[in-house]
Amino acid sequence: MLLAGGLIGCGSDPIPDNDPWREDAKGEIRRIAFGEVHDLGEGDGGPSIAECRVESDCRDGEHTAAPCSPDCSGKECGDDGCGGTCGATKGCGDECADGVCLFAACDGRECGVDWCGGTCGTCEADSTCYGGRCHPSVDACLNEGDSAIIQVHGDLLGTEADDCAMACVGSEATPYIDCATPCMEETTGLSAGCSICYLGKSKCSAVHCSENCPDGSSSGAPACIACQEENGCNDAFYACSGLSRPAR
Repeated sequence: MLLAGGLIGCGSDPIPDNDPWREDAKGEIRRIAFGEVHDLGEGDGGPSIAECRVESDCRDGEHTAAPCSPDCSGKECGDDGCGGTCGATKGCGDECADGVCLFAACDGRECGVDWCGGTCGTCEADSTCYGGRCHPSVDACLNEGDSAIIQVHGDLLGTEADDCAMACVGSEATPYIDCATPCMEETTGLSAGCSICYLGKSKCSAVHCSENCPDGSSSGAPACIACQEENGCNDAFYACSGLSRPAR
C-alpha cells in the first residue's frame, strides 16, 4: 500500500524512488524487472506490497532481486540461466540445442578450438596456430615488410609485445595468441607470424624471468638476459624470427 512517507523499505530505510514495486492507479501491484511488468495481484483484498516482496533480498534497506546462480550442469553450451553462457559457445550460435553444441565451428579453420569442446586440427612443430590458421614459426620475420619495420623500430617491438601481452592477462575466453596477436599487428604493422615470435618471448620472460626482467622482455639487464638464455626464451625467439643474435 502507499503510505504518506512513500513506500516503506525493509530494515529502517525508505524504499528509493527506483524501487521496482509499485501500486498503479487501480490499486494493482506490479513488479518491474528486467524491462518487464509482472502483475502480482490487486491492492484491495490481494497481496500487499510487503507480501509481494518476499522474493527479493533486503540489502541496506533496498529490495533487490535475489542473486542468480548460473547452472551449467550437463551443458556444453547455451544459456546458464543468468544471462551468461555455458562452455565455449563462441562458434555454436543457434547450433546449440538443449545444451549440446550440434556442429563444430571449423569452417575455414585448420587449427585451434572448435568452440564445441574439440579442435579443428593441430599445427606442425614449426608452426603456430593463430586465427584458425597455421603460421610458420621459423624465419617468420625475414620477409621484406617485417624486415623494414624491425630495422626502423626494432628497439621498441619488445615493449609493444609486453603491452599487448599485458592487455590479454586474465582473458579466459580467447587463447593468448589469438588475443595478443591482433594487438601486435595493429600497433607495429608486423605480420602475424613475426608478431607471434615477439609475443612468445614476452610470455616466456613473464613466466620465467619476471623478477630478473622488471622492465620487460626487451630489458638489456645482464640478469634478465641470463634468465632468458637459461629458460630458452631467446633461443625460441631467434629460431622463430630468423633474426641474427646480437654480437656478445
